[in-house]
Amino acid sequence: YGPVLSIGISSSEAWLAAGHAGGQVVVWDWESGQILKTLLDAHRSAVVSVSFPTSRPEFFSADSRGTLCR
Repeated sequence: YGPVLSIGISSSEAWLAAGHAGGQVVVWDWESGQILKTLLDAHRSAVVSVSFPTSRPEFFSADSRGTLCR
């Protein structure tokens, strides 16, 4: 996927999302280290921001072209 350019950690610190240079987003269970979700086609350019706006495992990501995904 290329280098990780952004990370977001949920307020409960249960999940971590990593945004990659190739446009992919990978969501991890922080404690177990297990991958919960991999979004291969979330973006067409580098993911520059990832955030968890609530305590649920929902996140937003933005890429270098200004596209926002939920």
